[in-house]
Parts: sequence; structure tokens; C-alpha cells
Amino acid sequence: MTQYVLRAYHFGYNDENFYVCGASINDVYTDRAEAEAEYRRLQLEYLRSIDLGEHEKFFNGEEAYIRKMATFIEDRTGHSIIAEQGWVDMGTDAHAEMSDDDLFEFGEAGELHAYKLIEYEDEPTFYALWDPRRGEYFKEFDEGYEGLLYGASEEELMRMLDERQGSIAWFEWEGQGTLDELTDNPELLRKLIESNYSIEYNEDAGILSFEDVNAREANALNELMKTPIFEVRELSLDAVVEIEKGVAIEYGGETGSYLAGCAWGLARLALIVLVPIMAIAGLRCLFGSCNSFLGAVGDTFAWLVKWAFISIAVLVGLALVLGVAISKRRRKRKSS
Repeated sequence: MTQYVLRAYHFGYNDENFYVCGASINDVYTDRAEAEAEYRRLQLEYLRSIDLGEHEKFFNGEEAYIRKMATFIEDRTGHSIIAEQGWVDMGTDAHAEMSDDDLFEFGEAGELHAYKLIEYEDEPTFYALWDPRRGEYFKEFDEGYEGLLYGASEEELMRMLDERQGSIAWFEWEGQGTLDELTDNPELLRKLIESNYSIEYNEDAGILSFEDVNAREANALNELMKTPIFEVRELSLDAVVEIEKGVAIEYGGETGSYLAGCAWGLARLALIVLVPIMAIAGLRCLFGSCNSFLGAVGDTFAWLVKWAFISIAVLVGLALVLGVAISKRRRKRKSS
């Protein structure tokens, strides 16, 4: 059965322009017309909302590309998006004046995608990294984004590791034990450590660690370990969808229920605050005298707030005293 997967791109901002920082499955369809209609609707919604001057393809794009896209807009609207200095004018919305058909064609011609529609004739298989220590799949992180790291093949997955290693948590790893305890081939492991500056072994502490290794080095090390650092696992399309939903709700990002993520965060904060207060109030009622449990909770909360303000005042006072002392010492040094 043919399936149509609609992927949504996520964008980060680097104080200059927006860039693609990740992607996740938005929805899966079995009807081609329905999938294409939703893709078109979402793309048009995105294209009418963006500032071309802050899009990476225009901010860092080649002159030929910018001229081609600017000509497209000017031919349809009569407006130029090029400022006097030669770059794309910030805040321009001339492209939004185009008809839906022209705007959609503009987005396809310029590869300005917030969504991508992929057709699978057979059930697709994806590949992801499993962390046996934490019992979860490896994720990648960026500004405003956390998502499952996976590829359409093992080769693509390894290539992604090299390209995005700065945003993947597993590139900092530590294992403890003697080389004999860590591997069945200690001599080969020692040679690998000596030939790679990213891999270190502290003989005294018995700690093997690595940071910012590439995919080739990580695979070589992984093959030598008794307990693997990671496992490459196959995932079905349904499995990827379910995992990404869980990540989205946990993170509270755009790919899932943002409100659900916020509500869960507030609930956890409330538990952190209320549980100690209720425990202290319960002890006061148990070992002391109180008219009611709710009254004890209120008294305990007021007592904690009072001491919190006192603690803050003391810390501020100490900081001021320390600052004055340091300032006086610097003046003495200058005068001497």
C-alpha cells in the first residue's frame, strides 16, 4: 500500500537568519490527493508568513539565486525585494501579494520548504541509534527543537552523525573499568585510544571517555566494547511516528501539543513545591498541635516564604560586602 508522509521542518534562529534545524513527521496519508492538498495548504500558510530577508536561502544565498527569485516576484507583483545596497530588503512581504498558484510555484522553484511530501510505495524502514545505558533512542537538539535522530539507511544515519555531532548528546560518553573489563581485545583498544585524540583513558581512575568523535571512530570503538555504546535499530514508520509524538509531548515543542508540554511542566513544578510543604505540615500535625491540616499547610507555606526572603536578603548583603571588599583591595593595589 502506497503511503504519503508529510514531514515538517523546524527552524532555529542565529540572531541573523532562520535555518532548518530538524524535521519530524507531521502526518501520514494513504490518499494522494488529500496528502497533496494538505501539503499545499501548509506550504502556502508558511510562505505568506515568512520574512525573506531573514531566510537562510536569501540571507546567505548566491546572487544568481536571489536575482532569479526576485525577478519571479517582480514579474508577478511589480515590486522589487532588492534594497539599494543589493541585498534582500528586511521585512519585505511583496511575495505575499502573489496568488496562491504563483506563491506555491515560487516556493517550489526556490525550495522554500517548511514541509516535504514523500511517497513510499512499500512499507519504509528507518534506522536509529539506541542507547542501552539509558534505554532510549538518541536525540538531536537545537534551538527550540528536540527530535529523534534517524535515517533511511545506516549509511545516511552515520553521515548525519558526522554532520550534526555538535547537537547530539551521545558524543560525550564515559565508561569505567580496566581495559580487560571493557573489551575482549585490550591491545587493539589501547591502539585505538593512542591513535585518536578524541578518545582518552585514565589508567589511575579506570575511566574511558570520548568527546566529539566522528562516526568512523565511534563505530570502531563500539565494536570493541563488551557493552555497546550504541546499537543501530530498525524502525517502522508507525514506530517513528509514536516515538516522535512522545518526544514532542515531553519537550513541549511544535511537533506535539505545546499546551500539554507546558501543563506537564507546571504540574511537576507544583509537585516540587507542594510535596515538601504538605510533608512538613503533616509532621507538625503529627508531633505538634494544629487546628487543621489545611491551616498547617498555610502556616508552613508562610514560614517558608518568610525564610526564603530572609535567605535572599542575607545573600544579597554578603554579595555587597564582598563587592566592597574587592573594590577596596583593587584601589590599594592601584595606589601602591
